[in-house]
Amino acid sequence: MKKLKNIQSIEEYLGEAAGSPNTENYMFFENLKTIKQSIEELMTLDPIMVDQILQDGHDWAEDHIATAKESIDQVTHFFMNKK
Repeated sequence: MKKLKNIQSIEEYLGEAAGSPNTENYMFFENLKTIKQSIEELMTLDPIMVDQILQDGHDWAEDHIATAKESIDQVTHFFMNKK
């Protein structure tokens, strides 16, 4: 896998490498893209509607988001400490 230049972001690299059979860890990048797309989609929802759904017994969704955030934070900190 080629090294990222300081000015090149993961997002730019995703466009080049995601799904490429030449990238050993292509699924890592594909998963990042999927997570980003899902977050962008969730952020378009009406917060009042989401809050009502969560209050109607679907607070498990909030737990999943909290767990996912913790996992993303851990990976982010790992890579930020490596650079």
